[in-house]
This record gives sequence, C-alpha cells and structure tokens, in this order.
Amino acid sequence: MPSYRADRNPITGSYHVQRNTWEGEAADTIMFGGAKAAGWLIGSGISGLTSAVRGSRDRRLQTAAADLEAASESSDDAFFLQLAQDFTRRWPQFQEGHIALAEALQRHGRNNEALRAVDQAEALGADPQYLHMLRADIYSEADEPGKAIQEFSALVGASEPELRQVSQLRRSMLLMDIGDLPRALADANDALAVLPDESAYTVRGHVYRAMSEYDRSIEDYTRARALCPGEPAILEARAEVYEKMGRASDAQEDRGVAERLSRAQRNADATGQQANSLRNQIQKRKLRGRLKVLFWLLVLLGITIWIVASLWEPNTMNQYFN
Repeated sequence: MPSYRADRNPITGSYHVQRNTWEGEAADTIMFGGAKAAGWLIGSGISGLTSAVRGSRDRRLQTAAADLEAASESSDDAFFLQLAQDFTRRWPQFQEGHIALAEALQRHGRNNEALRAVDQAEALGADPQYLHMLRADIYSEADEPGKAIQEFSALVGASEPELRQVSQLRRSMLLMDIGDLPRALADANDALAVLPDESAYTVRGHVYRAMSEYDRSIEDYTRARALCPGEPAILEARAEVYEKMGRASDAQEDRGVAERLSRAQRNADATGQQANSLRNQIQKRKLRGRLKVLFWLLVLLGITIWIVASLWEPNTMNQYFN
C-alpha cells in the first residue's frame, strides 16, 4: 500500500490485476484526493520502520530498513520482495517488516502468503486499522469482495475523516461490482458528506453511470475535473458517458485532452525515472562498503607484513654473524 504510482495504486492495491475501461478508472482515481490525505495510513506500515530502528546500534539493520522503505516506493517489485524476505528472516521481531512482506507478496499475486504475513504483523501489535485496509486490498485482489467489504466496513466508522471517506469509496466500488447500486450510491453520498473531493465525485459519477443516470454522472465527473484538472482518467470516463449520450464531439474533445495529459505525465515519468536506480544504488553502496573493507584489510596486511619483516630481518642477520 505504500506507493503512489499510476501502476501501483496504494488505495486499490491494483498491482497485478488490471480492470478494463471505467471500472479500472474507478479504482485508479482513488489514488488522489482522499488517498493523499490518508497517506499517513497507507504509507505508515513501512515508513515507520526507519523510525523503529533509529535507536539501534546495528548499522546493518538501519541500512536494511532504509533500503526496504525505498524499495516499497519503487517499481522494482521483485527487488522489493527480495529485500522484504531478507529483512523478515534476519529481524522477524519488527511488525513493519512483515507488513512490507505482505505488500510485496500481494504485488506478485501471492495473496494467501500475504495474508499470513499480515497475521504475523498483527501478532506483533501492528495498527488494526492499517491491517483492515491491507487485508481489504488483498481480498479485493483475490476476488473475494465479500471479505473485502467486511474489512472496509470495520473502517467506515473510523474517527479520522480521511480514512472513513476512503473506506466508504472502496466499499462503494465493491458494491458496484457486485451490482448493489443503491448501497454503492449511499456509500458514495456518505463519502461526499465526509470529504467532498475529486475522488468522491469520480466514484459517484461511476455509480450514476452504472445506474444509467448519465446527466448526473457527467455533472460529477465535471466537478471532479474542476478539482483535479490534470487527471486524464476523469476525462476518459466522461468521454465514455458522452458517447453513450450520443455526444460524439464532446467525447472526442475529452479524449484529446486526456491523451495530451497522459503524454505529459509519461514524459515527466520518463524524465524523472531512473530504471532500476534503487537496485543499482543499493548494490553500488554495498560494493563500496566491501571495497572499503577490502582496502583496510590490505592496509592491515601490508602493515603486518612490514612488522613481521622488520622483526625477522634483524634476527636473520644476528644468526648469520653468530
């Protein structure tokens, strides 16, 4: 859940399962809005690791924690899983390590193993609210909407408005997926009452679309667009509704703007992204550490040889003259 990339949604947990058209957009749009405000929850499971080990004198532990936290935010899922497995094997007493392992396993579709890792984190005293969210994501990935709805239902009464809103929106989408549109609409309305942001308007727009209330759907997408003008998924969703209403020119215009926004985002990602940079940085740092150790070993060996030679040479001369 930690991560805020288009291909790795921290709220939906869509790591390896891609939904199609507007259902995918319904998930993707939750990555902004309430998700940003609820970032304390979504990222807390792993980001707390560096704080937890800060007082330790074990430099290897501190380095491993920092590397694991960085890997959780990278696109190298295989490396993230490798580091999480290594960390929990060496330091199984940290709940954050098991949370990281659960998230890494989830990205690879290994949901049963991910749930076992969540249980380990729970046994170590992890935040129950975070674990409800994590389990809900895993159950959603495993195509078990009933269990996911139960987990979100445990969060809709949370005192934090951001967490309550995100849980209502996630439950709304699951209810929409199983065809319970009246309850899905009720959840979307409740989420808007808690926090009227672009995420809530977008999800309610999806619900109205599923109910064939296209005018209301367009109104909500337009409100979401006003709150978040740089998000192409909103325009794509609105374009599809325009097509259903027979407004082909409006749909074409929205898709054109969405394509330009998507292209700009891809260019920005390509500029800012360094392929495998995290793995390379960690490997380079380890190599530098090993080279430093090797250097000092060689220095120590040289000093030792010099001392031995210095001691041995006078003895040899004394034996020769005697």
